Amino acid sequence: MILRDLISKIMIAILIILPIIGLIPLFHIIIITFYNGLSVLLRNPLEILISEPPAPGSESLGGIGPYIVGTLILVGLASLIGIPISILAAAYSVESMSRRVGFITTLVTRIMIEFPTIVIGVSVYGSIIILEIILNHLISTFGMQGLIYIPRFNALSGAIALSIVMIPYVYTQVEDGLRRVPHHIREAVYSLGFSRTRVVIILGGYIKSAILSGLMIGISKIMGETAPLLFTAFGNDYYVTKFPDILLNPIGSLTLWIYKAGLSPYNNWIELAWVASMILILLTIVLFSISRYIMYRR
Repeated sequence: MILRDLISKIMIAILIILPIIGLIPLFHIIIITFYNGLSVLLRNPLEILISEPPAPGSESLGGIGPYIVGTLILVGLASLIGIPISILAAAYSVESMSRRVGFITTLVTRIMIEFPTIVIGVSVYGSIIILEIILNHLISTFGMQGLIYIPRFNALSGAIALSIVMIPYVYTQVEDGLRRVPHHIREAVYSLGFSRTRVVIILGGYIKSAILSGLMIGISKIMGETAPLLFTAFGNDYYVTKFPDILLNPIGSLTLWIYKAGLSPYNNWIELAWVASMILILLTIVLFSISRYIMYRR
C-alpha cells in the first residue's frame, strides 16, 4: 500500500513537472521578445511605428511603418480571397449529394495543411510566368502588337499565396462545425423545403462560432508566414500609396523584415526586428485567445 501511494505521488509529480518544462521555452521566447522589443519601442514609439526603415549603414533608428501596413494589406487581401473559398468548399463538401466529391475535397484540403509553404510561393511565382507566356503567345497568334509584362513580385501574388495557405485551416474548422450539426436539426431545415443553398446559410448561422474560430486560426497562421512571400511579395522599404500600384508593386510584411534584418550586420535593423517580432507575437496571442474563447463558448 505504501509502495502504491509512493508510485502515485511520483507519477502525479511527473505529470505536473512535464507541462511546466514544456512551457519554459514558450515563456522564454515571449519574455525575451517583449523585453527586447519594448526596450527599443519605448525610445520613440511613433517614429518606429510610422517611419520607413533606415538606410543600410545609417545610425538613425528609423521605423517599420511600411512593413506594418504591408502586413495588414496582405492579410486583408488574402482573407478576401481565401475565406469565401474555404466556407463554400466546406459547405459543398458536407452538403454535396456526391460523397466521393466530398471525400476528395476533404482529403486534398487536409493534405494542403502539410504542404511546405515555400512551395506554394514558388508555384504562384511560376504561375505568373506561365500566364504571361500564354497571354503573349495569344497576342502573337492573333497578330496584335506589343507584349504583356506581369510584375513578378507584387502584393496581389503575395495575397494569393497566403490565401492558399489559409484555405485548409478555415476549411477544416467550418467543415468540422457543419458535420457536428445534429441530424435532427439538419432534417428539420430540409423538411421546410429550402434549397441546399438556403440550408447552408441557415446552418452557417448555427455554427457561427466554428466559422469565427476558423477565421482567427487562419489569419494568425498567414500573419506569421515568411516563405511564400519570398517569391511573391518580396518586400519593400517604402510606402506605396497609389492605386493600383499598391497591388502591382513589391510590398513588405513584418515577417519579411524580421528575415531581412536578422541576416543583416546592422544593429539598428536588428533592433527593429525585435519590435516586429514583438508585434507579431502580440497579434498571434490575441487572435489565438479569441479563437480559444470562441471554441470554449461552443
